[in-house]
Amino acid sequence: QNKDEKTYFQKAISSLKWQRSSVEQERLQLQADKDIVLTELASEKSSVLQLRAERARLRESLQLAEESTRQGEEERRKTSAEQARTLADLANERRSASRLRAETHRLEASLQQCQGDLRSAIARASEADNQHDVLMRQLREFKSRAVELSRNIEQKELSEKSLRERVAHLELSVKQTPRVTPISDQAAVKRVAELLVSELPSGATAKDRQKAQRQLLSCLHPDKCPSKKIATELMQEVQTLHAWLPLKGAESGGA
Repeated sequence: QNKDEKTYFQKAISSLKWQRSSVEQERLQLQADKDIVLTELASEKSSVLQLRAERARLRESLQLAEESTRQGEEERRKTSAEQARTLADLANERRSASRLRAETHRLEASLQQCQGDLRSAIARASEADNQHDVLMRQLREFKSRAVELSRNIEQKELSEKSLRERVAHLELSVKQTPRVTPISDQAAVKRVAELLVSELPSGATAKDRQKAQRQLLSCLHPDKCPSKKIATELMQEVQTLHAWLPLKGAESGGA
């Protein structure tokens, strides 16, 4: 029985040893597995840390991307707003350019009209100047004629006054002359012609003498005398006298 127990104990001890070795192997295996797991855990932890770092970087990158996106969006909005303002300014500039073109066309039309009016005004002014020159020439001619007429009127008045004086002198001479036998009209005309010519200035120059003769002819003109026949005979008679200086051209035929 002791032998059996010894054998049993030996077997139990062997079994315990084997179990112990098995447990030791399992412990070693578990330790190895633990080491492996710890290694893997450390590796996983390192990977997790790397993943966390990567995730942080990704978050930072995402934040940067979002910030960039926001900035880009803001820039795009600003650009869009600036583009809208630019388009609005361009539209305003186009409208202003259109208004300026219209205003330019209107000003050009006004300028052309003003130039036409100016040319017309210049033409009218030139015509007015020409008319003014013509009128001034006519005025000068009229003034010279007026002066000449005034001189002629003065000369005629002087001649008329002289003739009145001579007529008064002749009437006085007739009154003082004793009554004689009546003479014919022809003889009377000849005598009156001699008296008229004798009254002309004898010591004057030929030019003054001819001037006095013209005045006398002007006073004896038939249109100025009541009796045209006697006036005509007197004009003819005075021009036939020897003391009468011949006048030039038609003046001797009746002025």
